[in-house]
Amino acid sequence: MRLLQKLAIGLGIICLFVILSGIIGIIYTNALKDNLTTVTKISSPTVSLIDNMIISLWKMNNVIQEYSIESDRNSLDKLRLRFEQYNQEFRDSELNIRDLINDKTILANLDTALGKYFGFKDNADEVIILHKNELEAQTIEEKISLKEKRITQSDKLEKNVANAVNVLEEIAIRVNTINTKADEASLNSIQKTRLNLLLMTILSIGSSILIGVFLSRSIIKPINNLSKAASKIAAGNFDVEVPTSDSDDEINHLTSTFNQMIKSLKKMLEESPRLKRFLDLKPKSATQLQYELEAGSSYIIKDSDSKAAFDIVLDKISNKFHPLCITRTNPSNINEK
Repeated sequence: MRLLQKLAIGLGIICLFVILSGIIGIIYTNALKDNLTTVTKISSPTVSLIDNMIISLWKMNNVIQEYSIESDRNSLDKLRLRFEQYNQEFRDSELNIRDLINDKTILANLDTALGKYFGFKDNADEVIILHKNELEAQTIEEKISLKEKRITQSDKLEKNVANAVNVLEEIAIRVNTINTKADEASLNSIQKTRLNLLLMTILSIGSSILIGVFLSRSIIKPINNLSKAASKIAAGNFDVEVPTSDSDDEINHLTSTFNQMIKSLKKMLEESPRLKRFLDLKPKSATQLQYELEAGSSYIIKDSDSKAAFDIVLDKISNKFHPLCITRTNPSNINEK
């Protein structure tokens, strides 16, 4: 496998985990969004509307009770207008709930509550008519009869209001249950998102470590082996061979070529001793300079100055050697040094 392919596969695996993490985050975020929408745009507004319907019912009942004992015509007209206002508020809230809720059970309960409401309104209208007739009655007997009927209808009003309120409260409890379930689902989505993202993070880190180890063994380790072998060759040791693998990548090809180069250089040195190069000359003693040079060989000293060369020359002069110096420096300066 080529080096570029290895790097591409490793990068692809890491990108895959990143993409999976993003997809999981999007999925659970959408689920969380849906649950929050249920809570903020459906459940909570519905509970608020139900509360408004209950309040409107009790207000309507109070208005009718006031109406049944009022005798002033202007006050009666005002009470009638208030009754119609609360009645409209009740119906508006009921229509808004139908726009928000699509649960069949809740809608059925709402129809039941609406039936109780219509019974209440019929009683209320009858109380209004009876009270009006009572005020217009000419005889005491007629007034007493109408009053008794009005009281009977007023008692029914209380019962119908109480029944309608009970049904509406049941609806509120059911909607609160939906609200609670949505809250629990939201919390569950958050927990699952945390867990899955944590798992994907661990898998991403683990895969990165494994990919790093794989690339280290297939790329960095062979390069280190080549570097160590090159250091040994620079020190004059050609008895080295860098281990190769069965891989078909560029690093393995470079290693094979490097080994072939070492064998070629070693063969050339064995056939021509004069080609020994880059030998690191070191004195045998720290107190007395003494160098051993192989006769018939050539040496190249890799230094930034000529100090080592002068030390070797002086050492050899002291051992009755006769040097030949080829230099661009003035000969008198060389002789003095």
